[in-house]
Amino acid sequence: MKPYFFPLLTFYVFNLLLHGASAVRVRDASLIIGDWEPVKDVKDSHIREIGQFAVSEHNKETNNKLQFGIVVSGKFQIVSGINYRLNISAIHLSEANMYEVEVFEQEWKKIMKLTSFKQI
Repeated sequence: MKPYFFPLLTFYVFNLLLHGASAVRVRDASLIIGDWEPVKDVKDSHIREIGQFAVSEHNKETNNKLQFGIVVSGKFQIVSGINYRLNISAIHLSEANMYEVEVFEQEWKKIMKLTSFKQI
């Protein structure tokens, strides 16, 4: 067995256990924990789900009736879960606006929390 195989396998398994399956889905082994990295595919169903969740939670908190549009761009940060910072479009009274939203997720604990929602 190659001498680098075991440390690489250990690193991969540790990250999978520490960050859950979603971390593996959106990142590669070369990323550093704590750095903000771009979301590679803003059309990914999970990224879209996070954008929809942010609008839904914002509507609950503010009694608004925003309608989710699309995720335009985004970044993520590996912490004790994943922080997502997404730029989304949402419609309010037939007018589309851009918003920056932040959502914290620990997929293995089924935790998703809106931490910021602001118009840009």
